[in-house]
Order: sequence, then C-alpha cells, then structure tokens
Amino acid sequence: MLKTILLCAAVIAALSAGTFAQAESAGFHVTICHRTGSATNPYIMISPDAEGVVSGHLDHDQVGNGLGGDIIPVFVLHGVTYSKNLGITIGGVSGADILANGCHVPNRTPTPTPTPIPHITPPPPTAVPEPMTIVLFGIGLASVGFAARKRLLGR
Repeated sequence: MLKTILLCAAVIAALSAGTFAQAESAGFHVTICHRTGSATNPYIMISPDAEGVVSGHLDHDQVGNGLGGDIIPVFVLHGVTYSKNLGITIGGVSGADILANGCHVPNRTPTPTPTPIPHITPPPPTAVPEPMTIVLFGIGLASVGFAARKRLLGR
C-alpha cells in the first residue's frame, strides 16, 4: 500500500512538473510580421506561439526580393530576450515602423498636392413669394375694397 501511494505521488509530481514547464510558455503568443515572397505584399501579421517564434521564425530569412526576413518585436521567453529585424530599412522605412503599421510597408513617396479648385459662390436666391402669401394678400386687398365700397355706397 505504501509503495502504491509513493508511486502515485511520484507520477503526480512528474506530471505537474512537466505541466508547469509547458504552462510557462503555453498561450504566450507574439505578434510578428511574417515575410512572404510577394513584392506587393511583403509581410502579413500573424501571432504564433512564442516557442514557434523562437524555434522557427527567428531563422526565417527571405532573400527573393531583398526585403529581409520576419520582423519580430522584443519579447522575453524563459529569461532570454529575443527580437529580429526591427532596425532594418526597407524603402526608407524601419522594421519597427512596418510592425507598428500593421505589417504594411508605409508609402514614403510624397503624394502630390492636389490643385485647389476655385471656390465659386453661387448667387443668392431671388425671393419668390409663396402661393399662400399671394392668396392671403389678395383676400386682404379684396376685403379692403369691399369695406371701402360699403362705406362709399352706404350699403
């Protein structure tokens, strides 16, 4: 019975130690700019597990069109600090700027200033009386005429 209890305790200790080592990095993801082979879309944003970044993405170098490898921000895993390509320059843009821009290489070519369009002020609208205003004016004028006629003719 004592052997069984000791065996169970040893198995539980071994499992918990292995689980702790895995739990230290499990779920810890790092958002990186993963290098593609495309000249028009050279990076995509992904968030792999930190272990995957260390074991795979730190060694990922793309040499096809000269834009370098993955851009990896500074992170710490198991007491070791990692990062890659934050200081590279691509078309006058640093790797840190590309990462901050959502893994899109910002267009640093100056955009032409648009020619201003002259502001033309339309002429003020001319006052047009409303139909009801004309009707009321006509009724008032007719009332004044009938009142004057009644006074002059005495009827």
